[in-house]
Amino acid sequence: MREECAGELTLQHVARRIATSPRQLQRAFDEVAAPPFQEVLVHVRLERAKELLREEQLPIYCIAERVGYLRQSSFTKAFKRAYGMTPGEFRAGRPPRVGDA
Repeated sequence: MREECAGELTLQHVARRIATSPRQLQRAFDEVAAPPFQEVLVHVRLERAKELLREEQLPIYCIAERVGYLRQSSFTKAFKRAYGMTPGEFRAGRPPRVGDA
């Protein structure tokens, strides 16, 4: 998932890649008490984004695209929900503001 997180990655796509059905794959996620597929994908994308924000000087909209977000606003919203700060604040090394999450 990490290597292909920038593309259109769906449960169906992953199931096809590993030669199983989407339902079987979802059951496998459920059996190991893993978060739902979509939550795992968001986590993978945002962790990759953190790496790119540290390592690259690309504009944030480019990083959003590289990790699979079509709109920078969606990326920023997901990032802030997960880490309590915007991608720009993370890049600048700012701590999250009190009351943000």
